[in-house]
Amino acid sequence: MPNVGRMKAYCKGDLGWNDEFANNENDDLEMKKVLLIRHGVSQHNAEGDCLSGIMDTSITDLGRAQAAALERILSQYSIDMVYSSPLKRAMETARLAVPTFTDSIQVAGCLLEFDYGDYDGIPANVLDKSDPIVRQWNQSPGTLCFPNGGCISDHADFVFDGLLDLVKHSSGKVLACFSHKTTIRLIIAKALGLPLDYFRRIPCANGSISVGIYQEREIMVDSLNLTIEKACQ
Repeated sequence: MPNVGRMKAYCKGDLGWNDEFANNENDDLEMKKVLLIRHGVSQHNAEGDCLSGIMDTSITDLGRAQAAALERILSQYSIDMVYSSPLKRAMETARLAVPTFTDSIQVAGCLLEFDYGDYDGIPANVLDKSDPIVRQWNQSPGTLCFPNGGCISDHADFVFDGLLDLVKHSSGKVLACFSHKTTIRLIIAKALGLPLDYFRRIPCANGSISVGIYQEREIMVDSLNLTIEKACQ
């Protein structure tokens, strides 16, 4: 298990991230492209679409095939920086999708998946719909806090603000960011100004790419849920 607290502290700048770039006052004026990429199909996805959360699980053969397909799509972009969640399924996808960056992928805690607490690892198809937590997850998740886990609104603020800081201080112009379903959906919802109760309506397939344009500490959503099938149409 990665040191989640350390990853979050690093992304927020508590471990010196922001100090390194303290003099880059004009970074917000520069336009940058942000590629939000969901990992390929994982073992948990294949085993009933578990709420993996911060549990570590590898990608499957299908996930590796999706990562290979991602390599073909991502080759169309002039990627110059690659970031990934510290979790294995995201890192494995990143290494296969951008093999030229295998040794230079930077771990970013703000790309970490949401912590489902006591519900981590439970297959979605066996969740009890009468459970109050499950009911709120399905109906109004924006204010939901999972027992011994995270709160959706807190995670949304953390990952969105963290991503803005990461992009601002990055020396790259086109950034590939490998992350997870709930985290990507929350980033997009915040970028669009959507109420968080609606974030689960945002499509985010395994191996998909969503594109944002960053400037002046804002992200404009350019495209959503691009998959190899859509790219080839």
